[in-house]
Amino acid sequence: MGSQSAIYLLVIAFIVFRYAIRELRPRVITPRIWITPAIFAALLAFVFYGVAMTEPDSWGTVLVWTIGGLVVGVIAGFLIVKNTLIQPGPRTGTVVAQGNYITLVIWVVAIALRFVVKLIATGSITGGTSLQAQLAPNAGTVSVALAAFGVIAYTFSKYARAHVMPPAVG
Repeated sequence: MGSQSAIYLLVIAFIVFRYAIRELRPRVITPRIWITPAIFAALLAFVFYGVAMTEPDSWGTVLVWTIGGLVVGVIAGFLIVKNTLIQPGPRTGTVVAQGNYITLVIWVVAIALRFVVKLIATGSITGGTSLQAQLAPNAGTVSVALAAFGVIAYTFSKYARAHVMPPAVG
């Protein structure tokens, strides 16, 4: 394993560790949860722009990765929502969400799947050295995050609207 791969894996390990700590604690979810899928939608648009500017002949490959990522992301999002404890929040329009080890494993499997598919497709977990070699796998990765966080945001928002507390009297 090269030094670039080792650094890449260390960064991913740090992200997973940081996310694990966050996932296992109760957290208040506000309507701003839609910011996360919006950021991933913007990132996907940026990847598509990169494809259009540098590799316009690779749209077929990019779309396959994108569609595959969306499918995996929707499945992961539904599994995460199904296994997350969701309760009414302390303020109107909020919920308290708490993941568990099952949701953590779902996220880790989604990340691992990304590396396995990228390794099979490109021969490297880092996707090769050129930006062009990374565009299609990055489209798939961003699509997984977009779809998963979209499902999660939709479900949390729906739950928050269904459990709106009446205004305080007095």
